[in-house]
Amino acid sequence: MVNKQGIVHSGDQSIVNSADMRVNLFVPTAGLGTRLLPLTADKPKALVEVSGKPMIEWILQRCQNVYIDKTIVNAHHFADKLIEYLHINHPETLISDETEKLLNTGGGLKKVIKTLNDDKTVIVHNVDIDTNFDLKSFIEKMPYFPYGIAHLVVSDRKSSRYLRFDEDMKLCGWINTKTGETKTVENSKPAFHQYAFSGIHAVSPSISKYFDDFGDVFDLISAYLQIASVVPIYGHLYNDCYFHDLGKIEKETGNPPSLL
Repeated sequence: MVNKQGIVHSGDQSIVNSADMRVNLFVPTAGLGTRLLPLTADKPKALVEVSGKPMIEWILQRCQNVYIDKTIVNAHHFADKLIEYLHINHPETLISDETEKLLNTGGGLKKVIKTLNDDKTVIVHNVDIDTNFDLKSFIEKMPYFPYGIAHLVVSDRKSSRYLRFDEDMKLCGWINTKTGETKTVENSKPAFHQYAFSGIHAVSPSISKYFDDFGDVFDLISAYLQIASVVPIYGHLYNDCYFHDLGKIEKETGNPPSLL
């Protein structure tokens, strides 16, 4: 459980400073890509081609000129191939090495924040999401967000798993509609909305002090649900854009979906 003792935060602090909106970008790429087998039998998911380019290439190109200071990815599955690709095509990209042990979504972010070792907000953008989401505009709005340790981009689209939010859009729970499993944030208000997570979120590096309670390997959403009992985590609804899952094989083609 999250340690609730000795936690201090400012009620009027925003996640970024309007005078300097530079952020760091983390693209999680360490996963095994099992939903994309057999395409990931000899390469990492990030290097699976979609519409003529590796997934990682689409993300890095899309995130150019949007206040990005440092870009970092994590590497585990066929790490050498991903590192070689980035060394040739994006030599400025930092690598968080998980070759020896896969740290899961939460542990991966925890290590990345410690590796970056600065006070800039981290934008996390899943590698297998195709979207026309305006990241630049989102970052420009962040100085005016209510105080929260993380801000999650969500949409009102069909999914089997939803994040739940109270009437102020504070995270208060999670539900798997296929199994009926639910999780509730301790001492939270009743759920008022439920939305699908987009795989894009902004995280304050100060979250690392909460991550220390979870060890090295842990799931990020599960951690968010515990941390939200101590400090707010907000959802931000975007229904005017699409979020397209590229991390699965289409039965008709045997390939990932094409870009929309």
